[in-house]
Amino acid sequence: MLTRSVVAVLLALSLALAALPGTAAADERADRMLRILKKRPRGMTTETWLEQRREAARELGRSKDKRAVPLLLQIIAKERFDVILEIAIDALGEIGDKRAVDPLRKLLNDPSLDSYVRDAVAGALKKLGADDGVVEPVKPPIKPPIKPPVKPPVKPPPDKDLATRLAKEIDPFGQLPRLELKIDADLIARAERWQIVGGAADVHWDAAAETTTTRLAVASRHYRQVERRLYGYTIDGVLDLGFRYDDRSTTDASWDLSHSLAINPEIRFYPFRTDLPLLFGQISGGVSYGIGLADHPTFFDRRFSLAGTVTVGGGPGYGRVYDVGARLRLQRLEHVLKKAKLITGHIDRAVADQIIYAWYHERNRVGTFTHLGYTLDILRRASLLSEEPVDPATTYRLVRILDDPQLDNRPAGMMFRLGYGYARTMVKDVDDTTMGFLYATGEYLVQHLRSSFEGRLRFFYEMYNDPDMYGMELEGGYSSYFYSKTYDPLGALSATFSAGLSNQQGGTFSDGGLGYRVLLGGAYTRYFNRGSSVIAALKGGMDSGSPLVLFTLEARYGIAPGSFVGY
Repeated sequence: MLTRSVVAVLLALSLALAALPGTAAADERADRMLRILKKRPRGMTTETWLEQRREAARELGRSKDKRAVPLLLQIIAKERFDVILEIAIDALGEIGDKRAVDPLRKLLNDPSLDSYVRDAVAGALKKLGADDGVVEPVKPPIKPPIKPPVKPPVKPPPDKDLATRLAKEIDPFGQLPRLELKIDADLIARAERWQIVGGAADVHWDAAAETTTTRLAVASRHYRQVERRLYGYTIDGVLDLGFRYDDRSTTDASWDLSHSLAINPEIRFYPFRTDLPLLFGQISGGVSYGIGLADHPTFFDRRFSLAGTVTVGGGPGYGRVYDVGARLRLQRLEHVLKKAKLITGHIDRAVADQIIYAWYHERNRVGTFTHLGYTLDILRRASLLSEEPVDPATTYRLVRILDDPQLDNRPAGMMFRLGYGYARTMVKDVDDTTMGFLYATGEYLVQHLRSSFEGRLRFFYEMYNDPDMYGMELEGGYSSYFYSKTYDPLGALSATFSAGLSNQQGGTFSDGGLGYRVLLGGAYTRYFNRGSSVIAALKGGMDSGSPLVLFTLEARYGIAPGSFVGY
């Protein structure tokens, strides 16, 4: 008997020892599944993670591991477009934890869910013993029955790092690095654009001169503007390389190849910030040069040309014009969030400035989803974002608004200038030309979410040479921007008008005397990301009594656009 007892004890110990490695392996596997269920491991693709996350939810439900309950509850609260929603519902029913009853009942009463999802919820509630709408208490009630008080759910303590908390609550934005934004209180607006214009084709038909002109060009333009309370400045630089071909019926054809560079800075001072905040004094200038190589049958001595121009001017002015596209973008974003009942109040000026500055600060650094993550984080910190999850349809609309290229480069405001300018042009093998002139300019621009209007007037009077010269030009345009129901940009249609009057010799009106030009036109513009666009425009009218038709096809490639405007 003693020998049999010893053998039984030894056999039991050996079986226990043999089971230990398997138990440790099982615990390690469960821990790994919990980690996968919580977040995507570093280095794993999103597609692989989604597949493993679904399998982890199934296994944790089968093993009835209650550690998975909080993670599964997060999934059913936020996930709406992945099959893991149904898997998590079934897993909660298999585990049998009563903490899942109220969240599941909330899903059961959600009319936006598909019927098969609600059927899965009903099945899980039945497994939890709560299909009749009442949770059975663990202990039998004391007569008379007293309903135990419902304790509010205990919220975990907030993380110190708001970006970390955002990463936990907003999936799929991921781990967002914290932004340290310091907005200069003196800054009103800032804008920067860099575009490359290529493949521009300009077909010009002049009936009076019986001439057809075709021009191909490649150009690059960099524009920078800063507006502060006391001053503002702009720097506009254009680099151009062009080829023109003239087909004349009276003479042989001719061509010319040209290259030019122009840099035009302007600075404006606003000294009367209290009484007349828009009155300014301005100093502007310009430096440019041009190189040409031509083959003109009637000009045998002018095959190569080199010219440079220096311009300076100044005088008083009134007004400001700057890019308000970011402000329009935030207005549309706020409208969508309010319609989806995701914000609880109006976005005030301070919060709006933070959001717009975050867009400008992180431009060309991060993707659109990260921009959306920062936007929601700022709204959450301002206690404006509700606790409701962002549904997929609203997420798509928000992403399209943040990506909308039709809201880039939307200047608004008014500005009038009056001044005196001096220009000197130096041409190779030709005497220098000097001009002293009075000038006046005015512009008025209005921007709405789906339309814009702009009007410009320019006038100059040159009295340095004999005879005096003058010129005036008026331009106007209206644009309408089109969108789908989900805010996909579809392009813009524009109507334009221009009229000019001048007695300048040697230019458009080569015969001297008074000349005029009136043109009406239309254009279609298709916008793409980062300021890129394709423009097709057609204009027609009269040039000093002769019919004139202009057709332009232009492609622009944008690089590093961005703007900030305060509310």
